[in-house]
Amino acid sequence: MKDASGHEHDDKGLFTSSGGGVTPASELKKKSTEELAKINPWDDEKTRKKRWKEDSPQAMTELADLLETLDDFSLENQERVVEAWIEEKGYKLGNIMNAWRLTLVGEGKGPGMFDISAFLGKEETLRRMRRAIKVLGQAKSEE
Repeated sequence: MKDASGHEHDDKGLFTSSGGGVTPASELKKKSTEELAKINPWDDEKTRKKRWKEDSPQAMTELADLLETLDDFSLENQERVVEAWIEEKGYKLGNIMNAWRLTLVGEGKGPGMFDISAFLGKEETLRRMRRAIKVLGQAKSEE
């Protein structure tokens, strides 16, 4: 079934990702921005080192700037615009998606990134990204 935003959910309230996996919708917003400001959800050093590359702060800043320009923040529009941007810039899709996932949920796995960002909404997506860029950039410079 679809929610008011047009996202697919099964009858148990699970958010269906484009990859076929499911995650409880409530899990996506589990960590509020206020909670993120008090804790560091990126403490998993192994995941951080694997997913956060040397060029990630610059790429994520560019991505946040791009997302900020979108009036249509639907999953489909984000996917179209972001994938075209990745191709235009010559970035590796996996590097961008892995770093983006880390900025939004602080983990290395989960539903599709466009599913997550569309669910969180533009404001929350940008808030989380900008906070993560700042925190993860500092962590990288301290290594």
